[in-house]
Amino acid sequence: MADMFAFAEARGGELRKVAFEVVSAARQAADATGGGEVHALVLGPPGIAKAAESLGRFGADAVQVVEHPGFERYAPESFARWHSRPSRRRGGRRTRPVADRCTRW
Repeated sequence: MADMFAFAEARGGELRKVAFEVVSAARQAADATGGGEVHALVLGPPGIAKAAESLGRFGADAVQVVEHPGFERYAPESFARWHSRPSRRRGGRRTRPVADRCTRW
């Protein structure tokens, strides 16, 4: 059993078709390994969380949504900077920043 990660691409405040394809492929891979969970990450402008809710229908068990005006345009460099910047929490353990909103189905 293996958990899978899917990056769901968004542009112009909407999820792209490829976002649903990636989540579906991750679901198939998780099921093929014994039924792990699929975790999706969506970075986008304020309001993208509403569009991200639909990823559950395509197999996502958990969707982490980060909304920020700076993510209005697709900018992989900005996304990488956000994702790679660690924060210090609980006894110095290094973790990634917590998203603004996390939804579980």
